[in-house]
Amino acid sequence: MVMTLLGPSVSDLRKAIPSQRFTLFTVTVIAVQALDSLKEVHNAG
Repeated sequence: MVMTLLGPSVSDLRKAIPSQRFTLFTVTVIAVQALDSLKEVHNAG
């Protein structure tokens, strides 16, 4: 259910890229989003 709401997994995104490698920019964006999400969960208690 969660994946339906949030979209594809990081693994699915990687597999969709011909080189199967993320750019540094993409990795940074994913990391920031993951940390922001973790922060929100932590703040919610």
